[in-house]
Amino acid sequence: MTFHSLKKRDNGQYELQLTLYRDNKDPQVFQAFFNVSPNLKLSTPGGDTYQYYSSNSSGDGDKINRTFIFNRRGGGRGDSAAKAPEPNKLVIQVPSATQEVNIPFELVDLPMP
Repeated sequence: MTFHSLKKRDNGQYELQLTLYRDNKDPQVFQAFFNVSPNLKLSTPGGDTYQYYSSNSSGDGDKINRTFIFNRRGGGRGDSAAKAPEPNKLVIQVPSATQEVNIPFELVDLPMP
C-alpha cells in the first residue's frame, strides 16, 4: 500500500488517496479490494473521530487507486465542519495475513413459514 495524500477540502471534509498493489495475490482476491475498505481512523487531539466512505476506485491488474472522504462525526459538512478541530492522527491498519477457518454449524428446530 502507498499513502499518497490527505488533504482538507473547502467544505471541512478530508480526502485520502491510497494505492493498493497486487503483489502476487490471486486475481479474484485482489479484485475484492475494490469493495473492501482498509481499517482507517482519522482523529483530533480531543479524541473525536471522522467517518469515512470510499468515493472513488480505479485500477488495473496490478494496482488499485482508492479515494476516501472523511466527514466529522455529528454533521461534519459546511461551516460547522470547517470550524471543527483539525485532525492530528491518521491510522491505517493493514492486515499482514489472512486465513480461512471452516466453522461447522447446522440450523435445527427452525419454524417453517
